[in-house]
Amino acid sequence: MNIEFDTTSIAKHIPLFEDKLGENVPLKMDLSFKDTNIMFAQHDTDISLDYTLCIKFSHDEPKGEEVFYDELKVMMSIDVEVLKDIAFPYIVTLKLDIDKKKDKEKPTRTSLDLDDYDYREFLSTFGLSLVEVKTLLNDVVMIDGVAFPFSIDEIFTTVDFMDKAMHIFMEIEDSAAEFFEKEWWDDK
Repeated sequence: MNIEFDTTSIAKHIPLFEDKLGENVPLKMDLSFKDTNIMFAQHDTDISLDYTLCIKFSHDEPKGEEVFYDELKVMMSIDVEVLKDIAFPYIVTLKLDIDKKKDKEKPTRTSLDLDDYDYREFLSTFGLSLVEVKTLLNDVVMIDGVAFPFSIDEIFTTVDFMDKAMHIFMEIEDSAAEFFEKEWWDDK
């Protein structure tokens, strides 16, 4: 599947680049994360993440010139339910963490001619796009859950969040000894 990524195809979500660079200009986007802080069973959710999203837009060519780079604080919270060795994460919140008192006035770097309004508009539209990303992850990507890297009937696994911690409980059934014997020791 080949998905076009250019100023026009992303204009619904981030119109800044079509406004500043014109229609149908091929782009490349690089994402990375830093300064991640993970908390368990805090703020009325199972997992809370605060991180810095590093986002770079460049022209899509071999030596694509960077046109925009920014570092944005993001807050994310996730509730998790585990059933039969499958985790069902549900993203409760995914949003920009913008301090209104210390609101950023410009991106970290850009070659675009931006004024304060342009940048505020970018933050607003990008923030709204995170809501769509949250919906896509919840309703499409993670709808069937995430299987544990094992599925052994003889070991029943559950996860619980309490007291600023994630606890993994593994209940080993009486038949586990037979399973391990067949699986690992019979062939030796």
